[in-house]
Amino acid sequence: MELLPSSFSVKNPLEKTVSPEEFLNYAIIGVYQLGADKDFCTAIGEDIRTFSYRYRDGYESTNAFILQSNGMVFMLLGVNAGIEMITLDQIAVLDDENDQDETDEDDTVDFSFM
Repeated sequence: MELLPSSFSVKNPLEKTVSPEEFLNYAIIGVYQLGADKDFCTAIGEDIRTFSYRYRDGYESTNAFILQSNGMVFMLLGVNAGIEMITLDQIAVLDDENDQDETDEDDTVDFSFM
């Protein structure tokens, strides 16, 4: 594996965007206020930009999201929560690997061990 540089020592292009639905699939672990630069706010617009963030050189990164609200730019760090948010018109499906039909279970009891 290659050691990846810190996000502070390289340029971080903000080309990739995510939808609000995809953003909600992340558990936010940190929020940073980046400032109120008008040009930066205009460049971000209503989009949620994302990039891989590393505080220092390392092998792993955290997902960083850049967004603006009320003229302020924020960076939110998040990890995938392992769940997917659904909307009102979607139906949730429980995906249980251990799901068995009740007819498949053996309900007989063996009393020979007594």
